[in-house]
Amino acid sequence: MAPIPPDLALAIDGLDPDQALLVALDFDGTLAHLVPQPADAQPAPGVLAALQRLAAAPRTDVVIISGRALHDLAQVSGAADLALLVGSHGQEQGTVVALSPDESAALARLRQAADRVTATAPGAWREDKPAGFAVHVRACGPDDAERVVAAVRELAGRPPTAHVVEGKAIIELSVRPLDKGAALRALLAGHPGRRVLFAGDDVTDEAAMAVLGERDITIKVGPGPTIARHRIADPAEMVALLAEVARVRGA
Repeated sequence: MAPIPPDLALAIDGLDPDQALLVALDFDGTLAHLVPQPADAQPAPGVLAALQRLAAAPRTDVVIISGRALHDLAQVSGAADLALLVGSHGQEQGTVVALSPDESAALARLRQAADRVTATAPGAWREDKPAGFAVHVRACGPDDAERVVAAVRELAGRPPTAHVVEGKAIIELSVRPLDKGAALRALLAGHPGRRVLFAGDDVTDEAAMAVLGERDITIKVGPGPTIARHRIADPAEMVALLAEVARVRGA
């Protein structure tokens, strides 16, 4: 099992087992290694066992906040019985996303425009979500990937305007806000004083880290700029981290 960086191990050891803790985690790139086809993703070895221990720990709640649609997250993560699942960057929290007629019409036009873009680039494809869609370019050549992302980004600024987020080899448009920070803030609203451990690998996870305070533990998984206070290398190190959190929490 991969070792935990000393600074992070010290922060975890300082968690008070008598104080409520929310462990909030991204999925792809954090609990699962990134793969060319999102449907092929699966939790890294040991992740589900670690989540099961955490779920049994006193005063400890676990949530997975993913950009994936909720039904897709439940299927690939295998964690529906171990954690609260939040999909579509916080848009799906167990309830159906009901769009207005105007939102539905706008989304249909955006999808049609995106399809015209992806049709020009082998390997690019559209993944539908309740209030938007993601365009994946991981299987494209570098030039095609850059061109497709730029074209889809431009779509977001045209009528009907859309919310846009970009990640690793993916760009998402939505007729509703895409904000993991807002989702995390909502989860904390009814639990003042609860500490948070948040881990994520992509730029979309930075919004969640930004709403947390100095008492919370924020972790960047993998390379890249971040506001997180700690960093680990990959999902294999995440397994060791979750196991250590479970131990400190008494599970």
